[in-house]
Amino acid sequence: MDNEESFQVVVGLDGSDESRAALGWAVSEARLRRGKVRAVTAWQPPAVPVGPCYSGTARWRGR
Repeated sequence: MDNEESFQVVVGLDGSDESRAALGWAVSEARLRRGKVRAVTAWQPPAVPVGPCYSGTARWRGR
């Protein structure tokens, strides 16, 4: 495999204007070098509180 076939640009996206600009640069660079773009993003789910749930339980217990 030669360098042209294996060239890859990895760019991180987070929805910001800067990351969109980085994606544009990555696409241009990959075209120039006949490579590929791999766009990646990471997402962390929001924290879910863990503890007793009193929504219906307390009512049925008569509290």
